[in-house]
Amino acid sequence: MGSVCTEPARSRQERGQDKLRWASIRNYVDDVRSVVDSLPTPPLIVGHSMGGFVLQRYLTKGHPAAAAVLLAPVPAAGARGFTVRLIRRHPLLWLRSHLMLSLMPIMEKPEYLREWALGPDTTEERVREMHSHLQDDSYPAAIEMTFALPPRRKNIPAIPMTVIAGENDAIFTVREAQRTARRFGVTANVVPGMPHEPLEPHWRDEVADRVDKFARSIT
Repeated sequence: MGSVCTEPARSRQERGQDKLRWASIRNYVDDVRSVVDSLPTPPLIVGHSMGGFVLQRYLTKGHPAAAAVLLAPVPAAGARGFTVRLIRRHPLLWLRSHLMLSLMPIMEKPEYLREWALGPDTTEERVREMHSHLQDDSYPAAIEMTFALPPRRKNIPAIPMTVIAGENDAIFTVREAQRTARRFGVTANVVPGMPHEPLEPHWRDEVADRVDKFARSIT
């Protein structure tokens, strides 16, 4: 998760993949807090997608950070919009996911990973490579994010923050990112053409440049 730690990987190493499937958002927040506490000073933290939601919860709990970047985050008002889009496009996948208490059915085929996360410009070889590395994530955390309520404004910290969104993000829309940004009192920074996962080199470079520019603007 961002510049502090790769949070899901850290959880898998310590808890094991099966235990991660039942982790709560609070477990993720506690992991981030433990890493931040080990550092000499509060860092700039970057959170992508679910990591962006974990970061929102981390910050609104009053935990320390010098600054924050929410990259294609789960919306502050919850992931109900994505749930509606999923049900409309693939109702049986949504049903199987809940019957199996697993997120894997949503991305069970490479074409679903392309549709939701990687976009049409990613090569077929790259899509299949990324799909081969997919692992299940926390079902309870997904339920928490779906029905989340926006944080109270009084709990939003007065630290530098930015929201970076992909114009072609099929999971969380630009409009949702803009609403999240407004909730935190900032403006969404939209990257033209970018999908949900900025994995291709040109997207990685673009995101890195924007994070670097933001970091330099607050120092």
